Amino acid sequence: MNRLKPLPFSKDFFEFEISKSISHIFIKIKSSLSFFKDYDSNCLNYRRGNKLWDQNCFELFLENSKDFKTFEPERDQEKHYQERHYIEFHLAPNSLWNCFELRKYRGELFETNKVELEAINLKRNDGKEIEIILKYFDFSPAFYNIGVINYLPKPIYYSLAHKEDNPDFHDLELYRRF
Repeated sequence: MNRLKPLPFSKDFFEFEISKSISHIFIKIKSSLSFFKDYDSNCLNYRRGNKLWDQNCFELFLENSKDFKTFEPERDQEKHYQERHYIEFHLAPNSLWNCFELRKYRGELFETNKVELEAINLKRNDGKEIEIILKYFDFSPAFYNIGVINYLPKPIYYSLAHKEDNPDFHDLELYRRF
């Protein structure tokens, strides 16, 4: 299990633990903020939502192992931007979620069922600790990136790493191996 602290553009932070099995991804989030304070722990039917990135949002990016295996940033810049195939999963603190496939860097979003929200377990009532369980189908994630957008009221972007002043959760060079 990897324990990671994203690099924020602010003094607040999020801490993640992420692991996977043959069919599931397990994510634990701890935060100094009450990020999931609006989460309904009695919710049994998780619903898809649209444009969740326009509100507070947890994002998980998953890269298929066969597409990423031989990637070298210096050599494969064109592949990085044009030939990728990856999944973008969103979860809002109110338990709305969605999942998209992208076929190139920041390409068109195609809603997919390859990754679905299976469970959310609130570990603390103040919304500062939560566990997310995702199930994946017909997809073999080997690499990931995690991002959080927090509007206070302007967006603050938290990520495992940032290359420059602008956050880019899609940047393949910042992905980590499971």
